[in-house]
Amino acid sequence: METDNSLTPDFSEAMEFDDAQVPPGVYKVRIDSWVLKHGKDSGAPYIQWKLVIFGATEPLLKQNNRPLSLITMLKGPGAGVLKQFATAALGELPTAWAPGWQDNFIGRELQVTATKNIKPDGTEGWPNVKNPTTIKH
Repeated sequence: METDNSLTPDFSEAMEFDDAQVPPGVYKVRIDSWVLKHGKDSGAPYIQWKLVIFGATEPLLKQNNRPLSLITMLKGPGAGVLKQFATAALGELPTAWAPGWQDNFIGRELQVTATKNIKPDGTEGWPNVKNPTTIKH
């Protein structure tokens, strides 16, 4: 292990870490990444999208650069969320779902609504993300 005694942290521009949940509200988000996952019980495939908040102003300014998560099912009744998400992100549904279609979403900007997510045990989980829409300029 190498040591360097000249390393000195500079916290003058550091932001305070806030582990509180993102408060309910309407946010502009940029699609950052995605991960394919499978349901624990059903094994059904779904995509978990990482969305990053941007453009928030007071009083929500400190929410910028914070992540939100959206889950979209690939089939079944829950696939309606993917349909709405794709239409908002791409402007229309793709006519063909070529391999790697998910990568076309990266960098796209949307508006979403974050709502409280109260788990069955009464604790608060990651916010629910609803109503993905095209940003109105």
